[in-house]
Amino acid sequence: MEMRLAEIIVRYVPHLVRESANLVAAAHKGVMQLHRQYGGTRLRLVCADGVAIDGMHVPPTKAAAAAAAAAGGSEHRKGYIVVNGNAEFYELDGLQQHAHSNAARYAAQGFDVLLFNYRGVGVSEGYPTRDGLLLDLHAVVDFATRPTPHGLGIPPARVVVCGRSLGGAVSTILLGNEMPAQPLVLCNTRSFARLSATADLLLSQQYGARVGPLASKGIGLLGWELDALAAWRTCKGFKWFETVADDDIILAGGKLSDGLEREAAGTGAGTGAALTERDLRRVELATSAGASSHNRMLYANE
Repeated sequence: MEMRLAEIIVRYVPHLVRESANLVAAAHKGVMQLHRQYGGTRLRLVCADGVAIDGMHVPPTKAAAAAAAAAGGSEHRKGYIVVNGNAEFYELDGLQQHAHSNAARYAAQGFDVLLFNYRGVGVSEGYPTRDGLLLDLHAVVDFATRPTPHGLGIPPARVVVCGRSLGGAVSTILLGNEMPAQPLVLCNTRSFARLSATADLLLSQQYGARVGPLASKGIGLLGWELDALAAWRTCKGFKWFETVADDDIILAGGKLSDGLEREAAGTGAGTGAALTERDLRRVELATSAGASSHNRMLYANE
């Protein structure tokens, strides 16, 4: 059966075979670049449900490590976890120009950088589920904070978890709902308040007013709802969110920043204590002409 399916694909949709081959080649090149240019080490991390995911550890540059050692050694070690958006794979970072690479940027600033692919992406095992994505990130956080030699031994308060788009919601929900006692640092960048509301806005704009509500309902029925807004205020560590005015994916009204503004103004659906200054730390990213402000890499001055 599998051979027959392969024959059909090769015969009738050969472009899919070419695109898949190109993607595999690009991923391999990205891994090699991360290893050769930045000293990256491939990781295989086993999640709590037994699924193994693929990742990469990029250590601080020699100059940054020497500076940290001079400042006090291991207690000054710090980590930076990159949490991907939807349909992204970490190997892309190795294909970026040096100025745009997360590995290069943060390793030069003295961070141990951790990159990973969600389950079902690249060579990570399994297939994506809402709860599975949380388990994937949990495994990476565990590796960052677990004492050596089985982890990096970085104090939680010195680990930055930075998630963009889907990764922003995954990071916020994990830190807010599943690990509320951990003082991890959270950066939520260009992400949404609730996945269902964001899908409604985007798909209604692209495909018509009937499609958005159906997609929104389907997200709930399939168990994929991600409510980052509700989890945000329970994140105990230092946190901030980043947004961009001309985001072409997370539309106005669906952003985490929009939800927090509504709650701060008393017009949102949230209940409980008023938002504090620590809940409203905001960074406004620059708009970009001719490129997707949602998907672009950070500029050198951001």
